[in-house]
Amino acid sequence: MRDEVNRFFDQAPADRRPMLDQLHNLIIEMYPEADLVLSYQVPTYRVGKGWVALGYLKGGVSMYTNNPRYIEDVKEKHPELNTGKASVQFKLGEELPLDDIRQVVRRAIERQL
Repeated sequence: MRDEVNRFFDQAPADRRPMLDQLHNLIIEMYPEADLVLSYQVPTYRVGKGWVALGYLKGGVSMYTNNPRYIEDVKEKHPELNTGKASVQFKLGEELPLDDIRQVVRRAIERQL
């Protein structure tokens, strides 16, 4: 990890850090070869042309992709989650739907539509 990515994680609010770490570890476990860079001020995991990014917001953590179709299944299975056009927000205290998150990560990294 580059210094700026380390700083992002180090500066994350303490209440969001466990969720960020859990998502980071999941992505790295799936794609250990991912190039981890800071893009648009958030950690972005790139493999070839595919990518997924993490960020934090008030009260939670976000996972960003670049295509709404990558998150369709998680939106359908988990209507309680807040979503953006191509992102999913996880509130603090929510249990992460890890299997469904893996599917989102796989689709975004491998650009599966």
